Amino acid sequence: MDLEKKQPLSLTLKESREEILGMPGQEALDAIISHPRGGELVKSFSAQDLYFLMHEIGLDDCLPILAMASTRQWQYMMDVDIWNGDRVDYRALVTWMERMLAADPDRLVKWMATRETDLLEMWLYDNISVVFLEHDQEPGDLPDGYFTLDGAIYIKVKESALSEDKNLPDLDALTLDILKRIAELDYDFFHKMVFELHGIISAETEEDIFRIRNVRLAERGFAPPHEAAAVYHKLDARDLPKRPRKVLTPDEPLGYALPYLSPHFAKGENRFSRSLAAVDNPAIAHQLQSEFAALCNQVIAADRNKVRSREELEQAVKKCSGYLNMGLETIRIETGEEPGASIRSHPLTEIFQVGFGLALSLKFKAYQWRKDAWFQKAELPLSFWGEDRLGVLGGLLLEKPLVFDNYRSGNLYRDFLSLKDVEDCGRVLESIMALDSLFAHMDCVQSCPKTKGLNCESLLLTPWANHFLKNESLCAPLSLDDLKNFFQELFDPASHLVRDVMKQNFLDWLALQTGRDTEAIGRTWGHALTGLFENVEDLYGRVALGALDARHIYIFMVK
Repeated sequence: MDLEKKQPLSLTLKESREEILGMPGQEALDAIISHPRGGELVKSFSAQDLYFLMHEIGLDDCLPILAMASTRQWQYMMDVDIWNGDRVDYRALVTWMERMLAADPDRLVKWMATRETDLLEMWLYDNISVVFLEHDQEPGDLPDGYFTLDGAIYIKVKESALSEDKNLPDLDALTLDILKRIAELDYDFFHKMVFELHGIISAETEEDIFRIRNVRLAERGFAPPHEAAAVYHKLDARDLPKRPRKVLTPDEPLGYALPYLSPHFAKGENRFSRSLAAVDNPAIAHQLQSEFAALCNQVIAADRNKVRSREELEQAVKKCSGYLNMGLETIRIETGEEPGASIRSHPLTEIFQVGFGLALSLKFKAYQWRKDAWFQKAELPLSFWGEDRLGVLGGLLLEKPLVFDNYRSGNLYRDFLSLKDVEDCGRVLESIMALDSLFAHMDCVQSCPKTKGLNCESLLLTPWANHFLKNESLCAPLSLDDLKNFFQELFDPASHLVRDVMKQNFLDWLALQTGRDTEAIGRTWGHALTGLFENVEDLYGRVALGALDARHIYIFMVK
């Protein structure tokens, strides 16, 4: 492995951390265990990086690392993993307690008894029954399942989904082990804690624990979701000069552990990553990297995601970096300020809001249009617009708008990354809105039956084909023979392209339907109709008439 190629003592802890974070899981584990300063190395990791690294290695294999980790790192792992919304996830809590008990039992018990007393007592209150044996009672009078440490206090783990879950550790054994160690550590505390369990108000205790946990996470940029959601507010680039500017201190010492993976994943070719890499003052760069890590944490909190792997973190970082890239480019266009100056002058959250605001503007535009759109009044589904337009429109109408990627990057949808994404989605939205307006001006389509599978191309092309063939009903589905006759006139047999005369016929027919001349149609709806005939040519231009099959034709209504 790479670490073994160098003299370990010649590597600083920072260099060792960065090399280990780039290794596969098992190699990273071996490198930490064999490192001459393993304990110092593990404690020098930021809590976030260590958390991701342990998930990469596999939590069941990480007991040596967990034993070397600091209590603050333990605290972070519990804070991010044992909560489901604002409720404690007891399955996760029991799992982490078992791991920590195996890694360093005395430290776990001392920590929970002194620092996490409320959490310990709430867990015990919800999961055990306690009986104090009276002087005239015999242990044999108690139901089965009770155990005692002193002959006076008898404890039983309650029957629950936890105790029956075969994927969890033995709850009886875990509880007995923890209580026994607490009693050995401080019997007076053990007796007082067990005696006072009946007075616990679980809901109030959980609320207090949650509040304190949120304060700790806020120090790392993880605000509560309802507060973190402010990062998605829209901000206009032209308003930035009026807002307070941030202050960076060139001489600030680099004395704290910066999460390495967030800035590392931000490396790339967009404006933000290039601007960050161009900062030559180490203290300024450190502050910007720390601010970026906090922004990523805020976005993760706002999205209510539990990020446990490097891949999941990388997606969150890519999202933040993309919106920062869009924000910096917009600021440059609107104010003339260069990206390198912007990241020094404005909080990264505000630059993010400028970038996200572009996507949000598209969402608002789509939402407002849809309320009064012709297709909505006609009670047509979104699928009416066809797969690609539906994908774009559906992505824009999500709570947090996304780009329809159609699996080009491996996902159906992805976050916006550049102004080109905004421009591309904007063009498709304008095309949809223009087509909707065209249908609203066409008298013939108002009476067309809203059949299953109807789409915007078939609603536009079928009435034209019926008109050209002089059929009585413009909206009636074509017979296969009618379609063959129409295609015979539509395509040039030599080039397999739509004849120019047929394109002109289509425009003349639209002029008749809308009451406008062809020049006005070109100005108003020309961009929406661009590509219509290219699509027809691609699909059917080279198909022999005898091979046409009604089952595979969807841009004409065929019976």
